Amino acid sequence: MITWFMQDLFVRHLVTYLLSLIGLLAHTQVLIENNHTPVVKIDKPKVSETINWNTLVPYAINVTDAEDGNSAYEEIAEKEVLLIVQYLENPSLVDDYLARINQDLVPLVAMSQSTCFNCHAATTKLIGPSFDLVAKRYSAKDNAKGYLMERLIIGSSGVWGEEKMPPNPDITEEEAGLIIDWILNQEDNPVQFYVGLEGAIRTPEVQSNSDKGVYVLTAAYKDHGSTSSLKNKKLGLQTITLRVK
Repeated sequence: MITWFMQDLFVRHLVTYLLSLIGLLAHTQVLIENNHTPVVKIDKPKVSETINWNTLVPYAINVTDAEDGNSAYEEIAEKEVLLIVQYLENPSLVDDYLARINQDLVPLVAMSQSTCFNCHAATTKLIGPSFDLVAKRYSAKDNAKGYLMERLIIGSSGVWGEEKMPPNPDITEEEAGLIIDWILNQEDNPVQFYVGLEGAIRTPEVQSNSDKGVYVLTAAYKDHGSTSSLKNKKLGLQTITLRVK
């Protein structure tokens, strides 16, 4: 009788433990899945707006994220907010362009979450050289990718003057490869991108087929995951198309 009672008690405790464990695992899974996608909104220019050639077009981006915060309260790091700008000669080209935009988005987002944009820009020299200058120096050299990947991760000094390039140990080898591939393609037709929540886009002189041309603006922000899973990061995007005259 005692033996049966002990066995029954053991089984009850075991069932209770297993149910608690299942509940904990389910709760953990919910926490991981509950990392919300950031909401990215281009406040300026407006979707229906027509912009002009040879002018400065102000832009403003708002980001809200359930875990990271709200850009209106300075809770979002500005250097992690991107705006990619592309001119297309015909609106019929928009869908094909957006299908390929990850070729630019993935490396640019990886750089936005490192220190790259503190020192480098698309076509303007900051502390370090612009990306188009890096491409001009290295794109034709043997093993340029491997050399630049190493410099990106471990840092360098004395390559572009006396300034030192700090190491980026948080960038993975896969990310470094994507970043360097992208940089080496920036020599002839560099991607026009901006960093920050606000600024101004410079449109060039009138282009050919200017009566049909459109500007495609894509704003992006990748969050930092949830408290339960920092690897569960999500990317928020908004794309608008603007007529130009």
